[in-house]
Amino acid sequence: MENKKILIMALVVGALTSLVAAYGAGYYNCYTGFNPNDTALSGVVGAWNLITEEYVEPEKIDTELLAGAAISGMMEYLDDPYSSYLNEQEFQLTLESFEGKYEGIGIVVAYGEDEIVITGVFNGSPAEEAGIKEGDVILEVDGVPVSKESGNEFILGIRGEIGTVIELLLLDSQTQQIRSVSVTRQEITSPSVDYEIIGDIVYIEISRFTDQTDKELETVFKDIEERNLNGILLDLRGNPGGRVSTVVDVGSRFIMDDLLLFTIVYNDGSSRNYNVVEQEHTTDLPLVVLVDEFSASGSEVLSGFLQDYNRAIIIGEVTYGKGSVNNLYELTNGSGLYLTIARWYTPLGHLIEGQGITPDVETELQGEELLDWALNYILDNY
Repeated sequence: MENKKILIMALVVGALTSLVAAYGAGYYNCYTGFNPNDTALSGVVGAWNLITEEYVEPEKIDTELLAGAAISGMMEYLDDPYSSYLNEQEFQLTLESFEGKYEGIGIVVAYGEDEIVITGVFNGSPAEEAGIKEGDVILEVDGVPVSKESGNEFILGIRGEIGTVIELLLLDSQTQQIRSVSVTRQEITSPSVDYEIIGDIVYIEISRFTDQTDKELETVFKDIEERNLNGILLDLRGNPGGRVSTVVDVGSRFIMDDLLLFTIVYNDGSSRNYNVVEQEHTTDLPLVVLVDEFSASGSEVLSGFLQDYNRAIIIGEVTYGKGSVNNLYELTNGSGLYLTIARWYTPLGHLIEGQGITPDVETELQGEELLDWALNYILDNY
């Protein structure tokens, strides 16, 4: 994926509010470990003491910011796009991202090399009511130009108190005209699942894997059982991932046998297998899955094991290739680390990191055109 020009962040602004949360926080822990006998660490402590005690302008030193800068430097050394330091505010926003409720305007964005593109707008959200559309490019927030480099500031700028107004300068995706939009922040409950019965096909879109995703799917699967349907079209385009446990729960609705879903391998070579879990409502209907270059992490894992077991036909573009398992750690001062701790592998041993999932049917069709084509594919083949 080194030649991929667009670095997807797929941020649900206000829901997935951290750069790192977009790629699927598999775990959460509070970390307090400290080894005072570590020689290298003693050098860091010594430097800290010298700076805080001897620097000529002590009034310039904010120890919280100094600590954050030190940790950020360590994260930069790792040169891992999926590992990041989060200050206290960013850490709390990341935790909130999995609850499905937040204060914001209800958009999903992806970061290109030089622009921030809106890739999703929640139904009934303030953004939708203001006429914001998928494909619009955000140029400014409250008069301040935005870029990939100002990622966290951009996210925090979108967030705010309910009832407050935010001004966005947009490049309209349809007219290519620049326009200004005022949006009033609200509390948004952002469902991760949307579905529609189209003839005898059920179309299910999963935007990300949150704590509520499997519960939301329960309603869908009850509806499926009550109808005489011929197939399922599962849309994972733009899905950036989410909870590991949720990926297992969702996948177990489509694979009923006690099979291996995926394996994660840690830095010491040890591994952990994740198998199907028992679900009350499942289906064996023919399944087609849509993916694109923005399908990442958990959505790649789901696509991978469905493909390995020939449970589904995967259609679309080669996925992003984010095969890293990340752990969200809370540090003692309330800040946090989002750290890569393992790699994903499909049941047949396919490494996702840097490779992605290659669809069974590759196509450059997008949007409604691809959706219509996929629906016809199901009708013609099942």
